[in-house]
Amino acid sequence: MKYLKLLIIITLMTSFIGCKDLIEVKPEGVGTLDNIMVDANTAVMALNGTLDNMTSVYQRDYQSYTYFASDDGYVKSPNYNWVDYEVLNPRESEFLTIWQNFYAAINRCNIILSRLPNVPFKTAEVSIKNTVKGQALFIRAFSYYSLLRTVGGVPLITEELTTPDAAKVARAPMIEVYNRVVADLLEAITLLPESMTGQFSLEYGKPCKYAANALLADVYLTYEKFPEALAQANAVISSAKYAIMPRALIFSHNVTKDYNADYNKDVIWDINFAGPSFSQRFSYAWCNIAKTPLAGPVGSFGISQSFIADLDLVNDNRLASYLEWDNVQKVYWCLKLWNGEPQMDQALSFTNYPIYRIPEMFLIKAEAILRSNGPIADVATALNAVRTSAGLPAIANPTLNDILKERRVELCFENKRYYDLNRLDLLKEKKVNLMNASAQTTALRHFGKNTITNKDMFFFPIPQAEINANPKLGGQNPGY
Repeated sequence: MKYLKLLIIITLMTSFIGCKDLIEVKPEGVGTLDNIMVDANTAVMALNGTLDNMTSVYQRDYQSYTYFASDDGYVKSPNYNWVDYEVLNPRESEFLTIWQNFYAAINRCNIILSRLPNVPFKTAEVSIKNTVKGQALFIRAFSYYSLLRTVGGVPLITEELTTPDAAKVARAPMIEVYNRVVADLLEAITLLPESMTGQFSLEYGKPCKYAANALLADVYLTYEKFPEALAQANAVISSAKYAIMPRALIFSHNVTKDYNADYNKDVIWDINFAGPSFSQRFSYAWCNIAKTPLAGPVGSFGISQSFIADLDLVNDNRLASYLEWDNVQKVYWCLKLWNGEPQMDQALSFTNYPIYRIPEMFLIKAEAILRSNGPIADVATALNAVRTSAGLPAIANPTLNDILKERRVELCFENKRYYDLNRLDLLKEKKVNLMNASAQTTALRHFGKNTITNKDMFFFPIPQAEINANPKLGGQNPGY
């Protein structure tokens, strides 16, 4: 783990909305809230806490829900109904944990942004101050964006909470949350350094300027701002700091792999789990990796046949790093996220979880040009940059389906497919309509209107505990 561990632990109550303890931030070994940020060193430590929340989000449950809500995977075991698409329950603790960790990160960012102007940085530390502010804006934007495209409008809190009642706010309209995300990222881009160097406050695994460009490109694409998405994707591509690398170098399945020159060319931002000195690991059981020396396959989840059907099993050179064929059980297992560690627990790994990689920027570029009726030759150039790097033939006149198929394969197991189907209103066609009649009826109740794009959207539930704790939060999402 390259960045400093959080030494100042900010204690938050179990539930976010409507809690007195939410505003009582009490660092261990420090007397008062005022002592959290007193110099550059403690400001950086406070920022590290927000990244700790991200590792908590990505340990398992978030990816489980979105993976099985897409057409890439399915549940094989009756013991895992909690991830089954048509029996989602707003009272499940997993929803609450995801919500709490995103809002814990938001709250930490708000504290940082509120108190940063009063921290006495030395003249030589101005760049550290800008970096901390930019990263706090980035993490807040990422947290709100993740909530927005999963549950819709949410309470929009951008100031440090000073009273218990300040936490009790209504859900903001989707467009207001979107506007806040965009504003935070545009400011973050002006503050963040172009790269992480491994030095103090620039530790690997923290977001840089181009991570903010990448996130903003994703946001703009999701909400169909195609010229803007293209501009942000181009900002990353034209920086010349990134290049599409052989996937075997990025997903090397090597327990000793940390950040290196090859990895840093491909990965723009990730959730950092790597390194034996770091206590947290993420569970890959949800994508059914069966690469554990001490145990057999998890066996509770499966990779869908429709995903396998989209693969070029003969020519695609990525697949040796992404999947492995089990000739005994006659199934494919996900290999992509396994790091080769002889772990004692069959479901945990110390590998980093990629959020944005440079191939996605080329695919965002291709889609943005296509959907804004740009030159088809430019669409092909962007798409084929990814395809030819994988040993696949170029496509002269690509369609949206070609781009989505390439996203499905290149970004498999990276928490992308569900959101692609949902933003394009393809979830019913690709997933729900293939269910049995009873499951279809249940799932269709959870669709509502994306008020930004005016497309139908599947909504995950708001945690019921939050609704119970905050009377101003309003009603539940459709069908729950």
